[in-house]
Amino acid sequence: MRLKERTYRWMVDVALTAVVWIILLSCYFVAVPPEKGFICSDPHINYPYRPSTVGTAVLVSSTMIISMLLITITEIFLWAPMKRDKKLLGIRLGRNLLTFMWGYAVVFDVVFVAKYSMGALRPNFIDVCQPKYITTSGNCSNIVGQMRYVEPDIDFICTNPDKRAISDARQSFPSGHAAAGAFCAAFLSIYAQFKWRVDWTMILVPFLQMTLACLALYNAVLRVTDNKHYQIDIWAGALIGSLVAILTAYRLFSFKEDVDVPERVYQNGVNHNHINHVSVPQSPTRHNNIPSAPDCQYPQEEHGDNEHLDQDHARTDLVSAETKFNSQAFHNV
Repeated sequence: MRLKERTYRWMVDVALTAVVWIILLSCYFVAVPPEKGFICSDPHINYPYRPSTVGTAVLVSSTMIISMLLITITEIFLWAPMKRDKKLLGIRLGRNLLTFMWGYAVVFDVVFVAKYSMGALRPNFIDVCQPKYITTSGNCSNIVGQMRYVEPDIDFICTNPDKRAISDARQSFPSGHAAAGAFCAAFLSIYAQFKWRVDWTMILVPFLQMTLACLALYNAVLRVTDNKHYQIDIWAGALIGSLVAILTAYRLFSFKEDVDVPERVYQNGVNHNHINHVSVPQSPTRHNNIPSAPDCQYPQEEHGDNEHLDQDHARTDLVSAETKFNSQAFHNV
């Protein structure tokens, strides 16, 4: 790929990632959920207020730092044995981190769209709002009006001076904490499944995946015990985070220039640029006299203005070489 085309693609990807992050920040700092009333006898919004065990700032910083650190360490370990140009490490690392950042922002964009569209009340809404009833018919303290639906600014007003807290108390569905935790757990689990190749143990990758799932589950359960969310909020957030993680990881690992896809560069003949985690399948041998596939030695790629041809040509050459080897092995039997 030409340098100009690569630069143009990176500019587009960075711009799109910046757009979703701008939308995220705008929703968090500017948008306001709709004000809805409640039924006086509703017990689901009368739970006491409790501070968050894991605050939003702690959640975002910890999930982003841990995820980006894990991706960075993995890419460095994959790059080090190959002894390649540092530019290749930068390309791989940048692509993986940029994809993660894009997916992370998309999760919160989807969550905020749902939050600011529904305005669902949290379980601790009454304790946070501290409503003052301004009409006799809408006074929930009267036994007659226990089943009455009261409207904000008509039947009651919130007396809590912290407007930000009142706005937050109207953002129950879905859970942003559960969505962020599920996204990071699912994305890193898929990432480790594709990237980690450990010969000395079979349990390391499943152990990491189990640990990530348990942390995400514990983070979600805390939102219920802290009276911040209902169970349906947790399940909806986890579903959003998991779906976005699967779609994001699928795009990342199906990308034609990913490290798990073989690349071929043609230049005055054949020049094979080996990529880690890729091996040529060997034909089954039926006799000891059948020769094994010879190791192909290719000249090093020269730096210049020569253009890379399509990867489809590379795959055609790989299939042709394998077919030729199979034919030779068959006739030698």
